[in-house]
Amino acid sequence: TKKIIDFVRKFFIKDFLKMKLVECGCPTALGSTISMTVEAPRKEVLSIISGEMKKFAREKKVNILLLRDFYEAELNLYNLLQEHGFKHIQNLPNSIIVNRWETFDHYLKDLTAKYRRKILRYIERLEQHNVIVKEVDDFGEHADRLFELWKATYDRAKEYQREILTPEFFRNMDTYLGKRSRAILFMIGDVIIGFILMLYDDETLIPLFVGMDYQYARQVNLYFNFLCYIIKMVIREKKRILEIGITSIYQKKDFGAEIIPLYAYMMHLNPLFNIIIPNLFILFTPPIIIVPKHVFSRRYFERIYTDFKIRFWYKGKEQSARVVDMSESGVRFVSGIPLKKKNLITVEFYFPRDINSFMIQARVVWCRKINTGIETGLEFKNIHQPILDRLRNFVNYLRNIVYAKK
Repeated sequence: TKKIIDFVRKFFIKDFLKMKLVECGCPTALGSTISMTVEAPRKEVLSIISGEMKKFAREKKVNILLLRDFYEAELNLYNLLQEHGFKHIQNLPNSIIVNRWETFDHYLKDLTAKYRRKILRYIERLEQHNVIVKEVDDFGEHADRLFELWKATYDRAKEYQREILTPEFFRNMDTYLGKRSRAILFMIGDVIIGFILMLYDDETLIPLFVGMDYQYARQVNLYFNFLCYIIKMVIREKKRILEIGITSIYQKKDFGAEIIPLYAYMMHLNPLFNIIIPNLFILFTPPIIIVPKHVFSRRYFERIYTDFKIRFWYKGKEQSARVVDMSESGVRFVSGIPLKKKNLITVEFYFPRDINSFMIQARVVWCRKINTGIETGLEFKNIHQPILDRLRNFVNYLRNIVYAKK
């Protein structure tokens, strides 16, 4: 299909199937789209956002609206957007690496032999070609070269193309972000052959844009060495998260990236086209099959035996259950609902003495009848980092209770 579209664009219609849209969301790999307090009237807030987006789109004479990005466990909260004409679609997934190493050498030792050898070969290739890596806080003077390398990479992108940058963009990132931004330059002699534009959050390291000279890229494994270097940086800087974005996820999995599905809501202002356009987008977006790679030595999570209540959603209905045990990887509970193996449900946990809850997507691993009801084992799926932090705090809280009783 892509070959047909490229042919039509090349010889007949340059902008065939290219559509302008009004997008409500953050730049690539940065943050949440919508934030509101627990007390906020969610339905009314989403209604206002929808109304303002439609008004803005009409002013700009654009018919397609997009709200992105949402994690799987949030969909029960934001499906209210469907009442305003939005259609639920899948976006490209996000990828992160959670830093749990003291040194890069510890990271390498944590990998299985197969993946450790691959990464060491990439680093060796860089050294063989005498590539020097420089970290530059003041990179405005290189803006023209960075733009040139970025544009070469952008033109080759197959999965994803968005805003067009300019040399001024790189100068502004240097001027206005100060120590929150840095350029990592890969050089042969005095020539910059590749770069990574890094952003620094309090706990997160974000490679926002990269660029490569394709005369050198393949022979020095430049992209893979980008990944090696930013992993070294997140460990050295003692940041908790390396957020590495929504492209090239299969390559990133070899380095230990966790792949987390993202979703969006789309609509067309014309009711007839609103039936066609979102479905057309789904048709031309290949489904992401997230199969984790076991690049690290297998870890086992401690199981905490406990007793408390949770809520879960199954087939759109809210249900309650009693937890028997749980860990960072899953939970076992008793309810009155027979769940089918491999079904996905959303589970809601409450912190003690905390008005905030958190929700996790889970897959049914097994289900069986017992004397007190129906016992179900769940495996947590696709947990993004803020929720993973809350889950770990919750498990630690339960662990402390158990040890205190002992």
